[in-house]
Amino acid sequence: MIISPKPGLSYMSHLMSNVRLLKLSLSTAILAGLGVLGNYLAQPIAYGVAFIFGSIFSIIAIGLLGPVRGVLVAFITSSYTFFLWNHPYALIIFTAEALWISTALYRKKHNIVLIDACFWLTIGAGLVVIFYAGVMGMSAQSTLMICLKQSINGLFNALIASIILYHTPIAR
Repeated sequence: MIISPKPGLSYMSHLMSNVRLLKLSLSTAILAGLGVLGNYLAQPIAYGVAFIFGSIFSIIAIGLLGPVRGVLVAFITSSYTFFLWNHPYALIIFTAEALWISTALYRKKHNIVLIDACFWLTIGAGLVVIFYAGVMGMSAQSTLMICLKQSINGLFNALIASIILYHTPIAR
């Protein structure tokens, strides 16, 4: 006789549940690690501004693993920006971006690039102004440059993630 670990579940279904949880956890860790690596391998543009690539993996995590794990990956991935730029504001902005994308995908919107553009034209730009101009006291020109850079960077990453999610075998 097999003793079920949970009432109503057979041993095999319990084992399959554990295997699924292990796969989800491993996928979350791998995507978070790739996201941190994507931010670590930042490509300098000019004036201390760099393109980062971590949100590609955050968006992939949202698409493959769901909103909770996707936002967790975004938080872990974005935490590297604290070491890169010596402030927590990009962490907050990029996590908010992932939350926005998660919410839109949950509401059955499918165009990730358009979803991301809406974020950067509304909440993203507002957060950049609040944090960079308001809290950090940067000039209007510097704030605008950072806003444009983060918007373009975010849209580029959303495009790459969208191509990977919708045009490769990864999502099948």
